[in-house]
Amino acid sequence: MLGGMGWRIYYICFTSACGGDVGYLMRCLITGATGFFGSHLTLVLAQTTDWTLYGTSHKNPQRLTIPQEHIQLTQCDFRDQTAVDALVQNIQPDLIFHLAAQSLPADSWRNPRDTLDANVLGSINLYEAAKKQENSPRVVFVGSSAEYGSGTKEGALLVEDSPLEPVNPYGVSKLAADLMAQNYYAAGLLDIIRVRPFLIIGVGKTGDACSDFSRGVVAIEREQSSALRVGNLSSVRDFVAVQDASRALILIANHGESGEVYNLCSGIGHSMQEVLDLIVSNAEREIIIEQDAKRLRPTDELQLVGDSTKLQSLGWKPEVSLETALVEILEYWRRN
Repeated sequence: MLGGMGWRIYYICFTSACGGDVGYLMRCLITGATGFFGSHLTLVLAQTTDWTLYGTSHKNPQRLTIPQEHIQLTQCDFRDQTAVDALVQNIQPDLIFHLAAQSLPADSWRNPRDTLDANVLGSINLYEAAKKQENSPRVVFVGSSAEYGSGTKEGALLVEDSPLEPVNPYGVSKLAADLMAQNYYAAGLLDIIRVRPFLIIGVGKTGDACSDFSRGVVAIEREQSSALRVGNLSSVRDFVAVQDASRALILIANHGESGEVYNLCSGIGHSMQEVLDLIVSNAEREIIIEQDAKRLRPTDELQLVGDSTKLQSLGWKPEVSLETALVEILEYWRRN
C-alpha cells in the first residue's frame, strides 16, 4: 500500500499467535536498545511480534535487561558515519526506532558540544544511512517535550504546533534533529514520523526526579542517609509509564502518518511536590525533606503538559497510573 509520497505503509499484526499474514515489517532496528526506554521497547517487541530485532549500544551492551536471544546487538557510535552506514547496510531494516541519544538535560549543560554531536550529528548520520537503502525504511524519530522549552501557562496544554523554544542544550539538540527529520521527509528522501515524549518513567531509569526521590527514600529506610535532598518542586510535568510509552511507539510505527509529529503524553500535569508526596507516602519510615540549591538547574521549564489528541486518535490511551508507576520504581530501588 502506498503512503502520501509513494512510501509503503505496512500494517502489522502485533501478536505472533494471530495466524495468517503477520505483516511485512520483519526487520526492526532499535537504536539505543540498551537504554532505559529502548530496553523496555525491545522487551515489548520481543513479546508481541515475530520481527527480527536488531539493537545498538554505544558503550555497555551488558545493560540489556531482556534475554539476548531476542535481539542481535551491536555497539555503534552514531557520530561515526562510516559505522552507521555499515550497520544499516548490513541489517537493511524495514523499521527503525531512533532512541540513541544523550538524554540528560543536566549533562547537556556540562557538555553541550557532546550533546549536540550525539543527538544532532548522530541523527543526521542515521538519516543519511537510511536514505541510501534501496527500500526506504520507516524511521520513528524519538524527540522530546524539551523542544517546547518553557512550556505553557497553568492549565494550557502543548499541542504539536505549539512554539518550540528549548531552554537547555538537550532541548536544542532534540529540536535540531527533529527539524532535520522533517526536512528529509519534505524533500522526499525518507519516510519519517516524529514523536515527542513527555516525562517517561519506570523501573531502571536513573538521573530523573522519580528515581532520585525513590533512591533517597530507600537510603533513609536503610539508615544510610538522614534526609532527602530535593530541588525545585513547583515545576509541573506530564508523566507516562514506560510500558504505555512503548505501546505508543509501536502503534505510531504501525498507524502513524508519514511526516507527522505526535505528542506522547497523558494530558495530565502533576507537580514535583505531588510526585514526592506520593513516593514519601509509601515510605516505611518518616522522611525528612531538605531543599538543596545544588539540585536547581540554570533554567527549568515551569510547566510541560501535552495534548495527546493525535496519538489517542490512533487508538492509544495510558493504562498505568502515576501512583502505580511510582510504587514500582520505589520497589525496584528497594530490591537494588
